[in-house]
Amino acid sequence: MPTDLTLRANPEVRVAVGGGPALPYRAGVMPDDERARWWPVITARHRNYARYQRRTARVIPLVVLEPVAGAAVGDAGPDAVPDAAPGVTG
Repeated sequence: MPTDLTLRANPEVRVAVGGGPALPYRAGVMPDDERARWWPVITARHRNYARYQRRTARVIPLVVLEPVAGAAVGDAGPDAVPDAAPGVTG
């Protein structure tokens, strides 16, 4: 099953960043209009995504992670996209 379908069926995830503890998040696939705005930002920083997109006919989904209420969420690390895109990390 493709990752985006798996996340739609089971959006509750735990993610560890930079060796930190795994924290709870709710994952979702970014809507098309937001993806169109953020895809150039992501591919400018991580060119391998642009190369992969050129080699496939499917649209590569961008996943947004929202912290679960009450969870202590620390720094996303050096590859995080700036605050303008909460939940979007590189």
